[in-house]
Amino acid sequence: MTRHDTAEKRETTTTTPLMRGAAAAAFDPCSSGGGGEGGKEGRTRRRASAADFGVLTLALLAALAFLVAGVLAAPPEGLKRRKEIREMTCDEWSRFSNAVNAFRLAGRWNEFSELHTDPAVWKVAHSDTSGLQLAFLPWHRAFLHRMEKGLQEVDPEVTIPYWNWALDSENPLASPVFSDLFFGSSGDPGASHCVTSGAFGDDANDTCVKRSLPAAGGGGGFLTLANLKEVLTENPDYARFVNRMENGFGLHGHLHMFLGGDMANLNSPNDPLFYAHHSFVDMLWWRWQQMHHSAGSPDYKGNAEAPLYPFSESASDMFSTEELGYTYSDPL
Repeated sequence: MTRHDTAEKRETTTTTPLMRGAAAAAFDPCSSGGGGEGGKEGRTRRRASAADFGVLTLALLAALAFLVAGVLAAPPEGLKRRKEIREMTCDEWSRFSNAVNAFRLAGRWNEFSELHTDPAVWKVAHSDTSGLQLAFLPWHRAFLHRMEKGLQEVDPEVTIPYWNWALDSENPLASPVFSDLFFGSSGDPGASHCVTSGAFGDDANDTCVKRSLPAAGGGGGFLTLANLKEVLTENPDYARFVNRMENGFGLHGHLHMFLGGDMANLNSPNDPLFYAHHSFVDMLWWRWQQMHHSAGSPDYKGNAEAPLYPFSESASDMFSTEELGYTYSDPL
């Protein structure tokens, strides 16, 4: 049994909270006076708030169509749908953020971030100069799936949203993702870069999320939706695709460095944006699989049956999101 498996068996509450400050209170982006609100009214108000940032323009929504080229069939009954952050209803976001904070309060959140710092994990989860296993995509799919299952112990309806940062490529610092509605902005340089705004705000140095965004006018290099289409279509070989996704310009590593703080360190899963970012990476792999599998492209390079340390599952166990119980929504 791994440290991770042990962590999953713990209770989701504790009488000695490990997180203090603003994050200790439940966060509800639709609340006008403390109560939660979903449904049509809540969705309308929240979408109007997001529109204030000038991000969800008709042009961007039209451009996003490449991700759902053709008509995607409705998923079989029982599958969970992961949605883009801006696609979520008030109730869905509240459930997710409250489940994350319950995990943090219980101390289970740290188990995941500490697992990611293990050098033995990095030998499998990230490529090296030899391209060993090229397990970056299946390992992180397994990692997110375990986190999602853990959050569903708190609330069975929760799914991990994804952040399509290409929607924000023109002005990433103005993304609603960094608003008080969602993940909060940059941390305070005078307080160890602790993020005190948003759903996960916390001012305690030992438990807070640390983030250090570029100064205004900085943060370029984001790929556009058209760029992502090229990544998906021009890399039919798995080895090329996984290397491009992990190490290519403007992709996985770029976002880690852009966010700074925890995301620029080995304990990057301490920032909830880690999961939204990697959920998008996983969604792009899901789309790549749909586009290329029928053309006979190999699903993997290397030993697909080798366990994805420290998990018992292998890469081949991660090939199908549907078999894992989830799929992705038609974006917006």
